[in-house]
Amino acid sequence: MNNLTSRSLKPSADITIPIGSLVNVTALATFGIGKLHKYDEQGRAVIHFTGEGTRTVAPKTPIVRVRLSPETSVRFKTAAGTVAIGEIVDFLIKREDGGFVYRVAFDDEIHDVWEGLIMPVGETTDPVQLLKAYRWDTPRNYIARWSMADTYGRWCASSGGLPAMLGARVLPLGHQIYAARRVLFDRTPRFILADEVGLGKTIEAGMIIQALQAERQDFSVLVVAPGSMSRQWLTETYLRFGARAYHHIDCARMVEEGRGSLRTLVGSERLIVATTALEAYPELAEMIAARRWDMVVIDEAHQIPPGHALYPQLQRLACQSDGLLLLSATPSKRDMAGLVGLLALIAPDAYTDHSPTNLQAKFDRQSEVWDRLNFTRKLIDATAAEGRELNSDEVEFVAGEWVGFIEGDPQFDALLERMRAGEAQAAIELIAYVQEFHRLDHRIIRTRRATLPGETTAWPERKLIELSWSASPAEAIFLNHLEELPESEGPEGTAIRALYQRFCSTSPSAAVRFLEQRRKALDDGPDGDANDPIGRIASDSGPNDEPIILAELVGDLSPLEGEDRWLRTAMGLAEAWEQEGGFSRADVLESWLDDHLADPDHQVLVFVQDARSADDLADRFEGRYGKRSVARFHCNIEEVDLASTAFRFQHDKSCRVLVLDELGGEGRNFQNASAIVHFDVPVSCARLEQRIGRLDRVGRKCDSHVLSVVLEPGTAADQALLEMHRDVFQVFNRSIGGLEFILPKLQRQLQAAYGESPSALKAIISDLRAEVDASMSAIDEAFDISLDATKPQLERAFALASEMEDEGDTLDSAVTLRSWASRLGIQTKKGEDDTSEFRWTNGSLNVTSDRLKIGTGADGETRLVCGTFSRRIALARDDLQFFAPGHSLVDTMTSEAEHGRHSRVTAFMLNGFPKLKGTFLLQVLARSVLDERVWVSHDIGPGLAARARSLLWPEVTAEIMLLRDNRGARQDIVTHGGIRGFLDQPRRDLNLRAIEPSMVGELPFLAELWGSIDKSVPIALASIANRRAASAKERADALETSLRGEIGFLHWQAHTATNDAAANEFLSAIEARQALIQSVRNPRTDLLGLALVALV
Repeated sequence: MNNLTSRSLKPSADITIPIGSLVNVTALATFGIGKLHKYDEQGRAVIHFTGEGTRTVAPKTPIVRVRLSPETSVRFKTAAGTVAIGEIVDFLIKREDGGFVYRVAFDDEIHDVWEGLIMPVGETTDPVQLLKAYRWDTPRNYIARWSMADTYGRWCASSGGLPAMLGARVLPLGHQIYAARRVLFDRTPRFILADEVGLGKTIEAGMIIQALQAERQDFSVLVVAPGSMSRQWLTETYLRFGARAYHHIDCARMVEEGRGSLRTLVGSERLIVATTALEAYPELAEMIAARRWDMVVIDEAHQIPPGHALYPQLQRLACQSDGLLLLSATPSKRDMAGLVGLLALIAPDAYTDHSPTNLQAKFDRQSEVWDRLNFTRKLIDATAAEGRELNSDEVEFVAGEWVGFIEGDPQFDALLERMRAGEAQAAIELIAYVQEFHRLDHRIIRTRRATLPGETTAWPERKLIELSWSASPAEAIFLNHLEELPESEGPEGTAIRALYQRFCSTSPSAAVRFLEQRRKALDDGPDGDANDPIGRIASDSGPNDEPIILAELVGDLSPLEGEDRWLRTAMGLAEAWEQEGGFSRADVLESWLDDHLADPDHQVLVFVQDARSADDLADRFEGRYGKRSVARFHCNIEEVDLASTAFRFQHDKSCRVLVLDELGGEGRNFQNASAIVHFDVPVSCARLEQRIGRLDRVGRKCDSHVLSVVLEPGTAADQALLEMHRDVFQVFNRSIGGLEFILPKLQRQLQAAYGESPSALKAIISDLRAEVDASMSAIDEAFDISLDATKPQLERAFALASEMEDEGDTLDSAVTLRSWASRLGIQTKKGEDDTSEFRWTNGSLNVTSDRLKIGTGADGETRLVCGTFSRRIALARDDLQFFAPGHSLVDTMTSEAEHGRHSRVTAFMLNGFPKLKGTFLLQVLARSVLDERVWVSHDIGPGLAARARSLLWPEVTAEIMLLRDNRGARQDIVTHGGIRGFLDQPRRDLNLRAIEPSMVGELPFLAELWGSIDKSVPIALASIANRRAASAKERADALETSLRGEIGFLHWQAHTATNDAAANEFLSAIEARQALIQSVRNPRTDLLGLALVALV
């Protein structure tokens, strides 16, 4: 094309361009226009670029002078010396020294300004301004950014508008997606997650946190978890939910940290704290409660009811956080006191009184509604089982049963009217409506196993095998002596007896270690100041903290009467047992393992309460089965090695036996195991449930029994303890879900009785059985249904879960993300096994990004991130990170594409259209987004906004405009199919030749071209908006339909409000939702990018 030729390029060594000139450096084209600052002593040009700093250009680097076009926004210095923002009107003259002078308009005045006092406004993200300022990127980088925006739209489409859901390294189940979306779509994310045990509350919380962190990289999170779970949270949050590292504080960490470093830890963005550390160190609790958090998560929250020492700290945290998730046991109507304590944390304004009286009154008022709900649901289920719907007479009868129970609710009345007309579908919709809006409190999210669809309703059966054994002579003598342990008086004596019985009946090595520890404590003289020793032993402290707590107790507890004499004898007998080498229980277990492992598909978990005993057993098993067949998993092993061991046991059938301390009971998925061996039986029933829960999980085949194996106890106390777990709690045969609210109290009673005597344990059997049976049988079907997710909601969530299992969207995005990473200055490498590497240094980055900065920011600091875009591979390999939305690096690259000014404009030549040679086109990229301007004056929180975005997410559309042809300037939409085939989609397969700024700078019709661009952009945006209008209307209608029940319920609340202020609040909420619908129906069309195209 004759008009599009490059002007003579001047190398930097040829000092002909005047200082102060505005220039373009071909090698630094993405920096846009720079100003020639000086030539150094070697003749190299030193050029300043807005936003990019100063660069020294190597000799012979091509440098081109730039002539600014009319309407270019510039920053300039006036004659008065002030700095102003103006607009180029025209090129005026070229001075004798070669400098250009422009006329600049500012504040209704015209200024004649030398280019040395002018700089184009370079920090803008407006593509039109960037195009005129020659901030052009290469076609490749422009297409990479376009592809990123297009990919983000596809992620939104396949995740229901929450792309971070795709990035969880799990296969989320429908009820988990339902819970996460319910929280994220609410005005404020403050909820109780109360699914039945084993249904994955931690996964739900992890997905919620990951989605919120993807929206805001500096989103602060505090997780408060029992000691037994806090370390598992540390692992899971990193491995499963976005590779964001957390700090962890437990008692062991507190011993190591000074006050200054502790403040630094507490001030970090992501922190996990063990409840035992909060209880033991009040100053830690004070520091944590004194700062503000974006989200606080409290695991096993039901264990900290009102009256608990930590509850006031939780109240402060609840008030200091915008979001709050309480992971709790499933509430029942017998747990009103515990439930109101949780609700008072979630909604302190609504539950100012911790008394359960008001909640009970509300329960009583609504119980008749729930009874009708239960009746209607049973009737519909019964007819469905017969393969039919309710007939018209049955529907009318059901409608009559509902009359008078809910007054003044227009949505309910409309459904009832349809039922009176005999419409069966209306009865189904009424169940969903009442379940959703007339529940006890909408901030409780609960799914029961019974409500899950399909095959997940069948759960594997738990079974128990008890292995009997006969003690060796030395072992029998020692165990008989243990039965003669001096009797206790008071809690201190009870506590030390319990510790003796726990550690001395496991193995000879464990017995010797404990006896020596206690011997030393008695020799040193116990402090005799053990605060609440039973409570400290019974606390769920976890394997890291428990040794510290128990060691303190061993050193503090006062001696029993006659303990010194008994202990000296015990030490001699234990040493004799150890020297004899007899260990009958282990011998019997090995014999059972030999038989069980004869099946090559069998793998076994062997649990023991402390790490050193786990090593003892593992050493013994290695001698029998070989080192390759045995692995160990306990709190003294580094985290990276634990992850590797877990992966190996899960995926390598040659790893037959995994020996664990209680750390292995913390949330791990070992359902590939065929059996669990409880080498010792903890006092805590919750620990047994945690152990068994490694197998009894969602996803285990219903015909694969959950087999527990226990060794016959060697003492009367341990025998009574086993009978309690087996016959009263029945933990080996059923889930103890339903006991969680009362379990802490029961376990404390059990711990005290265990330390007192076997007869004390037997004495409380009757009372404990009565409490357990009452709790387990306190099933109010109507109350349960009132808390359940509605059937339509679960069906939609399970459909979305099925779509999300397809990993195509994340795999297809790999090429796009690698290409965009290269644009940012990140080196990429694709492995043969679907792995990818991203490597960069601070000096290699082409963008300024705090998120990508490494360490101190020194140029040479390096980071390497290895992972995969395949969910299948990520699920199988914990050693790889999962690159998907919600991953910290992927989110950072997405954010750069969204907010950065780079690669928004380009210019290139397009071959293949000889008859149209000389034609200039403009490719206009735009996105349809929610028109948030209509939200002004309405309370549209993040949750409501997320609901709208779940239906209308940013989607990129291209429009092609004719700027100029042989007839002159035009502003027409291009309809040529061949041209649109090249330009309507991001085509990475095109080899496009870039147009350099120097090629257009001297075009005689340049001003005309810029004017045509200014007129074409609005036309293109209007065209894109018109093309998207039908889709926007469809999505707005869908949002309106989904909100219809909610708006109807708000009308009812306004109608029944007791005062004008409350009524107005509900009416305002209705107006906010109507504004939300409007923002979807009439979306805003935002300019995303521009490409100047020359047909050659």
